[in-house]
Amino acid sequence: MPTHIATGLVILILVSTLLLPVAPMAQAQTDNTPTLTDEDVDAIVAQIDPLREEFEVPGAAVAIFRDNEIVYLGGHGVRNLSTGEPVTTETVFRVGSTTKAMTSFMIATLVNDSIIAWDTPAVEIYPDFRLPIAEATQSVTIAELMGMGTGFQGVYQPFLWETYKTPEDIFAAIAVQPPLEEPGYSYNNEIYASAGHLAAIAANRTYADLMQEHVFNPVGMSTAQIGDAPAAVSNNWAQSYIYSIAGELTTAAPEPHRIGGSLAPSGMVITNVNDMARFVMTVMNGGITPEGTRVVSEDAITRTTTGQTPIDNTAAYAMGWVVDHRYGHDLIYHEGGIDGYSSYMAFVPDANAGLVILTNSVIGELFIQAIKATFLEHLYPGSTNDEVSAVRESYAQQYELFEQVASLLNIPVPADAVAAYLGEYENGYTLEWHPDETLWLIRGDFEIALLPGDNIGLPHAYVVGNTFLAYANFVVQLQETEIDGATLTFSVPGVPQEIIGETLAKRE
Repeated sequence: MPTHIATGLVILILVSTLLLPVAPMAQAQTDNTPTLTDEDVDAIVAQIDPLREEFEVPGAAVAIFRDNEIVYLGGHGVRNLSTGEPVTTETVFRVGSTTKAMTSFMIATLVNDSIIAWDTPAVEIYPDFRLPIAEATQSVTIAELMGMGTGFQGVYQPFLWETYKTPEDIFAAIAVQPPLEEPGYSYNNEIYASAGHLAAIAANRTYADLMQEHVFNPVGMSTAQIGDAPAAVSNNWAQSYIYSIAGELTTAAPEPHRIGGSLAPSGMVITNVNDMARFVMTVMNGGITPEGTRVVSEDAITRTTTGQTPIDNTAAYAMGWVVDHRYGHDLIYHEGGIDGYSSYMAFVPDANAGLVILTNSVIGELFIQAIKATFLEHLYPGSTNDEVSAVRESYAQQYELFEQVASLLNIPVPADAVAAYLGEYENGYTLEWHPDETLWLIRGDFEIALLPGDNIGLPHAYVVGNTFLAYANFVVQLQETEIDGATLTFSVPGVPQEIIGETLAKRE
């Protein structure tokens, strides 16, 4: 916990939904070549709706492909609970961090065009590039920036991502990121995004233009765009949902959606399941589209899908892909999650088969794990140790977490303790106290309940909002000042303030 300031109030805030992970189970490896038959596909498809309903996911779109052909493409459930409109294969979703693989694909095309090289040092492209350690600044390459192994700790931004308005904001943030105690794998959105912006600088183009010209157009992803609002891409868009404290579905991200800003290379693609399947098939085909057009060289694709930073004893991070050899054959995949959308894409080179799953629920992550386990069970019969049961256990644990968090709502915030801080702040934030003795940070349609840190006593502060629910360690510091009257500062214990965002002054 940070040291409490004498004239201020320290409040812990929970700002996103992070699901309990499903622990990998020990797997028996097999030397048999994995095969996906028509019967396997039928069996997997038969489980989609039962599992979707079991995990209470409103809607999902699924593609299964094999041997350069989509063998199943379907929409399931609804894209909007209020209207009952169905998910179709044309419904667009935010796909989150699966964007990272598209960014590395784009950079691979620039490597082919000799605009950039995998081993090009970042400072050679952008002389002002800085990491907190001088030696790393001089040596880190484009490829290493996408390998999640630079040794610096990324920080999750709540709805503060808009502090990254320009590439320069990203570069400024990574210049002060804390190093890990021991170098190794560390998932880092900011450092990954910097690679996309360095590529844009090298090509003298914008990141969005490069993605359109080098990925979306040549691959045939007609709906794909870089952006924040699915409704701006198509009328057929999926509203996303998360769980409330009571375990009931609520709207996760009212318009406008969270702004990604210059974190775009790490997670801001909007598209549909068909276009996502086309992209993954193109990668699986070594850079050749389903129609047979080569977009990028096989060598370049191989580089993006070869592990460079070990995650555990079976998996390694490549460039926007995880390569997992747990089953005796490579499973190459990535997950995505943003604003209540959950996504997954994967392929098994030895089977020449894969799948894409897009959902409009944060709990969709568990549904995805269950479908993935079903898919792998058919590729590797008898070797997956019933991982669906592990997912169900994680689902039950999630509800236990809801109950723990609910108990914290009973902690009162006395009106006189916060009276000096109530009102409007810069960047559209408002701090409100309600008669039920709760304190709320409001920004547009987002409302986050704040709980006094003194009274929580948990290793991580569990904080509840009517829009977001999660566990994290974010802190809001409210302090009286002579000049502004009061300030509101976001921070994370042990993390330099420059990474989180500026202090906001109260408006009179």
